[in-house]
Amino acid sequence: MQYLRAHRDDRGTMAELRCLLNRHLRARGWQAIAPVGGIGDPVKETIAGLFATHPLDSNQPDYHFGTACRRLAICRQKSTASESKAESPLDVRFRRLLSADRPALCTRLVSIILGLKAEEIPVNYASLAADLIYWGDRVRERWAQQYWAPGSLHTQQKGAANVPE
Repeated sequence: MQYLRAHRDDRGTMAELRCLLNRHLRARGWQAIAPVGGIGDPVKETIAGLFATHPLDSNQPDYHFGTACRRLAICRQKSTASESKAESPLDVRFRRLLSADRPALCTRLVSIILGLKAEEIPVNYASLAADLIYWGDRVRERWAQQYWAPGSLHTQQKGAANVPE
């Protein structure tokens, strides 16, 4: 993360790092990721490419990816002003993230990161990197809890009572 933050304003390096997200252009990003031993490391390549796409980074320790996605869902609902109780496209994409294996997850994160960028919602990339390394049921459950947290947009949509924890 230190390397990425240090190069945040280097447009050339950021462009090379974004190439890591495209399998046809991946080799272009290897020179930029080599200083941190990231060539061939899917987690480092993914985090570097995502950071280069949306460098608005949060280092708050209790701010995780599920929370960022929940903030995105709230922004999207406000912008559509829809009263529909139907599942939103973001809910569907988030559920697909939760069911993905690590290689599919790394690919599917790009569209979510672009949504977070559009709404200027920060991402805790250090936490996201740890989640990718330890991807499994515990991480999935934590993300789901954060996204569908009691009292959040999603439980209120379904008419659930706000029950204190």
